[in-house]
Amino acid sequence: MRQPLKQILITAPAILLWVLFMACNLGNNSKVVNEEPTEKFNFDAPSQIYNLPKKLREISGITALNDSLVACVQDEKANIYFFNLNTGAIDYKIDFGKNGDYEGIARMNDSVLVVAKANGNLYKVAYRNDEPETIKIKTAFDSKNDIEGICLIPGTTDFLIACKGRAALQEQPKILGKAIYKYNLLAETLSSLPELIISPDNESCYQFKPSGIAVEPQTGNIYVISAFPKCLRVFDKEMEPKSSQLLNQPFFKQPEGICFTPNGRLLIASEGGENPGKIMVFNPQN
Repeated sequence: MRQPLKQILITAPAILLWVLFMACNLGNNSKVVNEEPTEKFNFDAPSQIYNLPKKLREISGITALNDSLVACVQDEKANIYFFNLNTGAIDYKIDFGKNGDYEGIARMNDSVLVVAKANGNLYKVAYRNDEPETIKIKTAFDSKNDIEGICLIPGTTDFLIACKGRAALQEQPKILGKAIYKYNLLAETLSSLPELIISPDNESCYQFKPSGIAVEPQTGNIYVISAFPKCLRVFDKEMEPKSSQLLNQPFFKQPEGICFTPNGRLLIASEGGENPGKIMVFNPQN
């Protein structure tokens, strides 16, 4: 079991452990150049495309509450919008704090959502109360990590958090690539080392920069998207690379959010720029 960050000291043994860890991860990630395009979803033909209201033009994160209701955040205001896939409209919204750069949202359970801010702060939002209650949680991340995605690992209280910026935590040796960390919300502990390091030199997704992350509930596979370049990377639950996929279709203007519904549909949200933001729905093919 990995030690919590606060228990790690930068000593000679710790540095040696880091070097061994990095060597193992770089070896694993050398496989990514042989990844094949994913065949589970046809990204040329979404089953549904939703044009979102103006207030979600800069949508930055999504999470499914059930098969028809999706909680959404955008990257300027501390609002959570509840978008109904059956009606194609926002059912309601809640305010959870001060405006800021909010980049990800994840469902913890039927009454709690977790919102991630780019600077590394998390916001635990009890949203079913008459007045939403928000608890701000400081983490070991900072603004240089540039947090862009968060998702729950089903059946646990652990969340995966994707860094678009610096991969290493403060005062740790530099990491080549982009990092995914694990955070336990109940214990409020962050893994001291990345759970996954995403190589920057994949042939299909060169210079990959995560913008969203989701775990497929049926398989445990981890889906990570990038807005620049527009690309999807898939890893199995053991963090081994499975596939990569360019997202060059015109409806993927700037893919920023990703999630799965309980029945296995894949949802990807895209900022709209001067046009409406969108949510695309993809049904599994097998």
